Amino acid sequence: MLLMLLGVIGSRFGDAGHRELAVQSDVVAEGSVDKALNGKQHNRAVRLHKCVYEALIRLLLKEFESSVQSFPALNLEQLKLELNQVRASDEQP
Repeated sequence: MLLMLLGVIGSRFGDAGHRELAVQSDVVAEGSVDKALNGKQHNRAVRLHKCVYEALIRLLLKEFESSVQSFPALNLEQLKLELNQVRASDEQP
């Protein structure tokens, strides 16, 4: 079922620039990007989607940080540290 879900995500967003993003960022090689987006290569597809997710979250946090400059009491550095801790715990086997 996971491979089917990865295939659906890949077919939905592959033509929207997901394929080019994967190749140009060197996350997936050009020869195997189609198989990763179709859900045929589990490890590459999961790695690709995790990297894209992390990039989008970083962009959202960056935009959020610039929009709340008028709130000096908000500790954004602590929020970044917690995000990095969650990411580090996901990478451990």
